[in-house]
Amino acid sequence: MRFYSIDRDYISALKETEPRVEDVNYGNHLRPHLGIVLNVNDYHYYVPLCSPKPKHTKMSNKLDFLKLQDKDGSLLAILNFNNMIPVPEKFLTEINNKTIDQLREFNNDSEKNNYIYLLNKEMEIIDSINKNNSINKRAQKLYYRKLNYPQDRISKRCCEFKKLEEICDLHSD
Repeated sequence: MRFYSIDRDYISALKETEPRVEDVNYGNHLRPHLGIVLNVNDYHYYVPLCSPKPKHTKMSNKLDFLKLQDKDGSLLAILNFNNMIPVPEKFLTEINNKTIDQLREFNNDSEKNNYIYLLNKEMEIIDSINKNNSINKRAQKLYYRKLNYPQDRISKRCCEFKKLEEICDLHSD
């Protein structure tokens, strides 16, 4: 798995249909997404990586929510599987040392290095969690739960995946 930045205009198109889609544009930087977490019917799904908020410390991991915690228990980020989205490859930019300056502004090299360190640490945690494809299995289980039990409590928190796939089809080549 890798981190990606997703095109702002594509996200805007998704948000017109599904307001639960998370914003990606935060002034001087774009929100990273983790992917591919799910590959279903030729759609490739990506899940937003979010900064932790105080409320997240009290929340426990669920099918649609996963904490990324350091070895000391500190909360580094969260993955909101309920807001995963299908994205055509043409709207993706892999986040790496070569592309990072295009996706985010930094005040200095130290700030840039700290951010790269954080992303690397988060990816180590993700790789550790995903040794048995547990992230992919989680995404798949949530996807089918939403389709088969749309009135379920967790399903109601999810994006409308089928509607997003329709928008994805409109923007695919």
